[in-house]
This record gives sequence, C-alpha cells and structure tokens, in this order.
Amino acid sequence: MNTAIITAIARRGISGLQLNTRPYTAQSKPTLSFKQFIQRGKVLAMYRKYMRLLKQIPDKKTRKEMREWIRFDFDKYRSETDSQRIEVLIGQANRQFKEMQSSIFSAV
Repeated sequence: MNTAIITAIARRGISGLQLNTRPYTAQSKPTLSFKQFIQRGKVLAMYRKYMRLLKQIPDKKTRKEMREWIRFDFDKYRSETDSQRIEVLIGQANRQFKEMQSSIFSAV
C-alpha cells in the first residue's frame, strides 16, 4: 500500500476516505442504450469475421495490407452515433465481406 494512503488513513481514519466502488472503465464510457449495445455487438462480430477471413489469405504482404484497410475503415466510422447510419454501414460491411470471401476462395 502506498505510504501516502496509509498516512491519509491514519490522519482521517478509514471513515474519512471516500472509496469509489465503480470500476474505472464504467466512469469513462457513457452508458449505451439497448439498441446501441446490440449494434456494437454486430460491429464487433463483423470485425472478428474479417479478421478470421484474413487468416485464409496465403500471402503475408496482402494479408497485412488488407488488415490495415479493414482497421482504417472501422476506425473511420468509430465515432458514428446515428443508429440508421450505423445499420447502413453494417449492411455495407456484410456485402463487402461476402465479396471478399468469394474472391479469396476463388483465388485459393
């Protein structure tokens, strides 16, 4: 335990300390609505699907370029808050995923 904390406890007593029981991450992030929570899960699932699909690409250089492209696209829309726009982006990601998947399997 830090000596400054021990000193503070000794001076004020344990009841003088204000303990924060909430985790740090809960304080720094706003609470999501149910719809936002579901959309976030869809986006994360789509990102994982892309990352799993990249493992199918045999050429390391191509795999790295594709990973950078996917990360860039997901980061570009990270701050999007409009739920309708997010649904459109999820649909676009699904279509692009299917195209990418068919091109990878036809090339292999």
